[in-house]
Amino acid sequence: MVIVFARNGNHTVKVGFSVSTKVGNSVVRNRVKRLMKENFRMLLDRVKPGFHYVIIARKPIVKVTYHDVQRSLNYLLKKAKLLRTDEEG
Repeated sequence: MVIVFARNGNHTVKVGFSVSTKVGNSVVRNRVKRLMKENFRMLLDRVKPGFHYVIIARKPIVKVTYHDVQRSLNYLLKKAKLLRTDEEG
């Protein structure tokens, strides 16, 4: 997965999910989107507000499980410093 983000000027979180037709047929793409949406939803209270996020799936995501997506998304957000720390509330 790849994450693209930009400030939005207010304290809201907006997110979009992109899965290319190169990833697979519509059944596969919808499954991947559901996995990404659910995992982002679980992290929503920890994500820094004030940004627009776009999460883009890459082809290897077809073979991963729910927990793999969870680890990958958590890693991406930590690496980009987009998760709140305990001090930030």
